[in-house]
Amino acid sequence: MVICLFGQRYRDGADLGEEARLGGELLHELQKMPGFISYHGYTADDGEVLGVIRFQSREALEEWRNNAIHQAVWDRAIEFYEEF
Repeated sequence: MVICLFGQRYRDGADLGEEARLGGELLHELQKMPGFISYHGYTADDGEVLGVIRFQSREALEEWRNNAIHQAVWDRAIEFYEEF
């Protein structure tokens, strides 16, 4: 099993509705990926969000990293996050 951790902090004034919509699209795409096991998100008291994605293999993680939909949404991260 391979575990991918990522953290993010929202920008002031970020369009959280759009971020949630895109996040839903990403989760739907992620769940279709071969080798995907699970995704969980956690929010700390200070507002930082931690995501945990589990894959069956490093190759499955690489497939997700290179997924065209994932890349397109990832390119928009600066609209929503001050840190990612």
